Amino acid sequence: MPKSIRSLVYFASKYGSKPPGAVPGSIVNGKEVLPGLGAVDGSLFVRVAGKMMESRGWVKEGASTTWWDTSALGWDEAWGEQ
Repeated sequence: MPKSIRSLVYFASKYGSKPPGAVPGSIVNGKEVLPGLGAVDGSLFVRVAGKMMESRGWVKEGASTTWWDTSALGWDEAWGEQ
């Protein structure tokens, strides 16, 4: 998670001021890559990072922490039924 948030912060600093439809990859050859993606602006990266942090809980602020999957991703057993 820390590496993901660090990447999102990097892209927020690079593309954070982009208007809707100007985020790289949202519109290719004049068409939306995914329906509705043309309406996405540069704030996407900050909002996703915030949601990731929110999903863990603000323990320092008195919230309880949530469960973090520490299974060995990549191992066949990790992809079996839970």
